[in-house]
Amino acid sequence: MTALARTLDDAFGGPEPLEQTLGGRVDPDGALAFWPLVYFGRVGERLAVERVERLPGRRERELSALRSREGGLRLYARESNTLSSRLYRRRDADGSFLLFTDDVFWPRPLYGALNLAWSAGDAALGLLTAPFDRGRRLERAGKGMLFSVPELVFVNIRKGSFDAAGLRRDSDAP
Repeated sequence: MTALARTLDDAFGGPEPLEQTLGGRVDPDGALAFWPLVYFGRVGERLAVERVERLPGRRERELSALRSREGGLRLYARESNTLSSRLYRRRDADGSFLLFTDDVFWPRPLYGALNLAWSAGDAALGLLTAPFDRGRRLERAGKGMLFSVPELVFVNIRKGSFDAAGLRRDSDAP
């Protein structure tokens, strides 16, 4: 978010032209401005926002399409975790986690605890594999634990990622 705020400043030629054009500015170095939820709130408070549109992520769009064809508990059981999901493929950049929490609210702390335990187990294994994988598993586990902690208090910041080739392929489809 810090880089996005600085890019916005640069795109308008600096903080002053940005304030003149948009009616305000969000300081990229402000307290917690790096956190997307905080930054979004400050944009709404400080800039002349006419409307907000929500764009669903790739997994959300594909899951919605599957629900219209399959639906039911079986689909939820398969797509709610990283082990059996057909929509998601694990990537090191995402950190280690077991359960998706972006489409649940009340179970999120429980899922977060399970994700934290999963990542801690991956970290223990990472200690053993570090000499062979240069600490990649350990790093992935650390990211997984970091992103699991907010889930314990109902906050989801983990979305997963997809490779650019897959995104281009999907954007070509009708």
